[in-house]
Amino acid sequence: MTLPSEKFSWRRLLLSDAVPYTARATFFYELASAPLSGAYLGVLMLLTWVAKETLHASNIEVAILIAIPAGAQIFTVYWSHLVEGRPKMPWVVWPGYACRFLILCVGFSVNSWMLVALGVAAFFIGAMTTPAANAIWRYNYPSSHRYRAVGAILTTLFATSTVVSLAVGWLLKTQGEWLFRVVFPVAGAIGMLGIWVYSHIKVRGEGDLKDLPPESKPFSFTANMGLLRRDPRFGKFMLLQFILGFSNLMSGPALLELIKGQQADYLEAAIVLGVASSAFQVISMPVWGRILQRINPWQARGYQSLLWIAGFALIAFSGKHILLVIAGQAVVGAALGGGNLLWSLQQMYFARKEDVPKYMGVHCTLTGIRGLIAPFVGVGLMGLIGVHGVFFAAVGGFILAECIALWAMRDEQNSASRGGGDPDED
Repeated sequence: MTLPSEKFSWRRLLLSDAVPYTARATFFYELASAPLSGAYLGVLMLLTWVAKETLHASNIEVAILIAIPAGAQIFTVYWSHLVEGRPKMPWVVWPGYACRFLILCVGFSVNSWMLVALGVAAFFIGAMTTPAANAIWRYNYPSSHRYRAVGAILTTLFATSTVVSLAVGWLLKTQGEWLFRVVFPVAGAIGMLGIWVYSHIKVRGEGDLKDLPPESKPFSFTANMGLLRRDPRFGKFMLLQFILGFSNLMSGPALLELIKGQQADYLEAAIVLGVASSAFQVISMPVWGRILQRINPWQARGYQSLLWIAGFALIAFSGKHILLVIAGQAVVGAALGGGNLLWSLQQMYFARKEDVPKYMGVHCTLTGIRGLIAPFVGVGLMGLIGVHGVFFAAVGGFILAECIALWAMRDEQNSASRGGGDPDED
């Protein structure tokens, strides 16, 4: 088979280095869709700032917007149940189109509550794609190349989002903040184009699958979440993940309040909320991709916790200096370079190929639970210990997570390294 990517030598070299021949078609279409999805994400990063600064959203409304990207994952255990044994691509394409169309409509918001409602609906629908997209990675990329391939894709995505977020922040600062009514519709349309490109991927091993009606498969929430008990190693890892994610998410409202108190403009807000973090994700992700191919998730989360502690400490001690906040966000971005890869791929260390949607469903549902709680805990803590105090509390959570990672690593010393950590071979 001759792919469009093989017409030019540099593309052939890139594809050959990142993935084996059998995965090159998948990699080509994912790499082609990544800049489009990155442009969409770069605008989406400014959603909470538009709500707070332009439409004067309250702290509760801001907390809702911060909670929803993670909180929307709460139903993923059910979406995983529906995806299991069925073709995966339809579960990426149609929810992907729908959520991006809703973000397109953000430009027509007449008040903050309308923007919040559109954002909530978009993220809940978009969360339906998670188990299917994750399963496509599991089926189409061999374990020997998976982290490097996904790392290259996410690097492209975040590089684009960094540039777009900076450009949009400058545009809203210099040309008028009400240009968000143009920017969000354009971003939604570009995001939909990215889904169309992605839809050209052919999922391996689905020749005999049929798209059965949902009622043909009984669902039990208790039985699915019981996986945490049936696989104690996975359950312990999810505890570590929960503490890390909770500590990070509860700081979201405090970060917005902090930079507003530092009188940040749209450009500075774009740098804090999008550019600093995304830029260092781009820089660190190729390095993380190679590291994660060689170590297990426990070790990786331990290293990530140390970076998170350093980044949040800088923000906690920033006072009125927004440059320290930017520096802290840059360090957090370096942590997230590996964190985003782990969030998407870590369950493959524990799950057999056919069980990946189940593990992903449990993992994402726990993400949703902490996502719906943590930002509101952050709002409550702001009233008790102040904005900077929230970041000190988050540092305490990261230290606890580091202790759990160190404890767990002792139990994993006799286990296989991450490169051969899959329960089954490709």
